[in-house]
Amino acid sequence: MKARLALLLTFLSSSVLAQTPELLGNESMHGVSFGLEAPGIALSYDLTLGPPLQLHFFGALNTDRSSSLLNGTDIQTTRSLVGASVRFFPSDEWGVFIGGGGGSFSARQTVDQSITCFTLTALNPSICTGKEGSTLAQTTTSELSGTAVFGEVGWQGGNGLYFTLGARAGSVSVAEETDRTDEVLDVSDDRQTADDQWANARALSGAVVTMGVHF
Repeated sequence: MKARLALLLTFLSSSVLAQTPELLGNESMHGVSFGLEAPGIALSYDLTLGPPLQLHFFGALNTDRSSSLLNGTDIQTTRSLVGASVRFFPSDEWGVFIGGGGGSFSARQTVDQSITCFTLTALNPSICTGKEGSTLAQTTTSELSGTAVFGEVGWQGGNGLYFTLGARAGSVSVAEETDRTDEVLDVSDDRQTADDQWANARALSGAVVTMGVHF
């Protein structure tokens, strides 16, 4: 993933940054863009208030998934952020901006397990003791919701299409959480994987790499 992002940034730097920026922050216009915004894939709308301010509205979604055919486990953690930020462009020429904002954040994890307990006990995990010849099926769900705040810095410009390259960092204030990861059947590394995904679910730091059109 990091290698792909580096290649994309290199391409955009050579093909776009070399052009004279046609900056959203310098003109009265609207823009719609698509790409990567922490925490995930995002669709966004930009409203320029006139130099040097721009309002940025977006929705971002990310899914982290781990599956194992060997022990019949599927772990899926989805997180979403719907928010807005205010971007300030200090210069009319360079396209660099700084900004900050926040929004509504939510995360949900579903762990589906179907553990086959064989009659031949040597093939079974310890959780199958006394349950040979049966299947242990369980779904464990964890959820959280809250608010997010973040800061961002980046560059925006292009000719025709416009591009935004930057970085975002922030934190989540959890209002409500139901954490059931400790109820995941402790087979192989299922519980540890669920714990790790849930611990990372509220991470907001990451890149902003989008492409859009203005109108």
